[in-house]
Amino acid sequence: MNKVNFLQTIFFTIMMATVATVGIILADNILVIKHPGAENNTFFAKGYINVELAEDFRKFMSTKTKGDEVIIRIESPGGALIALDKMLHYMNASKAKVTCIVDSYASSAAANLFIACPNLEITLDAQLMFHVARIVDCTDSTMASCTLVGVTSPTFEPAMYNKSIKYLEPFDNIFTKDEITAIMKGENVTITGHQVMKRSTNGLNQ
Repeated sequence: MNKVNFLQTIFFTIMMATVATVGIILADNILVIKHPGAENNTFFAKGYINVELAEDFRKFMSTKTKGDEVIIRIESPGGALIALDKMLHYMNASKAKVTCIVDSYASSAAANLFIACPNLEITLDAQLMFHVARIVDCTDSTMASCTLVGVTSPTFEPAMYNKSIKYLEPFDNIFTKDEITAIMKGENVTITGHQVMKRSTNGLNQ
């Protein structure tokens, strides 16, 4: 099971003197734990997970070496399976310490990118949405305009279906049995950072 750190949402009424003392910074309406030395080692995975983003990520990771701390900030509705495969390859091949952070939302391929990360941080009100792979028809590689062709299943594009199910394995003890069944049926399942924290700490309510 991946290590998961949970970042608390804190009200603006906190005094900035206190903020400086405990080493956290104000960002996007959330006080996020600061990673010393990582200010220039942050990759923003925002928008669609597409081949362009994957190539940007390759270039970013190619400059990182052992001892570097890399932060991947994810805020994405998802994207292409082939792009996700590439990003996971670049991440797993790196000798740097990689931490993924979600403080808003990560859906589909973006949620899979998050849970595959060696170190995870998520705010309590952040949302992760999971489902099996979809087949879409897009006007270009940016995925800005796509039409749903179909939802993969054991009989429709089974290779992609099985791969997308396998991506969920790092989180298999976070989902309930009903959620796993729903995902395998092609439904969308959304869980919050609070649910992840509660389940990883206290066990699942099956």
